[in-house]
Amino acid sequence: MSDENEMSLAGLAVKLFGIVVLVLGLFLTYFSIKADVELVNPRLFIPIGLAVAIVGGSMLLAKEA
Repeated sequence: MSDENEMSLAGLAVKLFGIVVLVLGLFLTYFSIKADVELVNPRLFIPIGLAVAIVGGSMLLAKEA
């Protein structure tokens, strides 16, 4: 069997952490859009949520060395 299909424990941890970060970024973006302007300034938190989601997505797409 080839070694290309096997995933190490570190690779699995990076993928799971990437999923968690991606979901948190999407939740932050979603709730910032739905929030009242008086409670949370969406202009501040929407880009932060999108940046967190992009970091999580890049962790999912990263290849293991």
